[in-house]
Amino acid sequence: MTYSAWLAATARKEFVLRSGLDAVASFERSHGAFSPDEIAEAEEWASDALDRGRRSGARRQHSA
Repeated sequence: MTYSAWLAATARKEFVLRSGLDAVASFERSHGAFSPDEIAEAEEWASDALDRGRRSGARRQHSA
């Protein structure tokens, strides 16, 4: 992977992460902060989703 491709991919990931964090902050401003139980449930769901992906042989796609 070229440096410019790596830099573009890294910037894209950063924008996606920031967008997601902004969406969560906006939701919490409108509806109140997530409870510890809600956060734990979301973390469990995410962990299970990652495990299912690994078991299914899903691969992460790389794009430039």
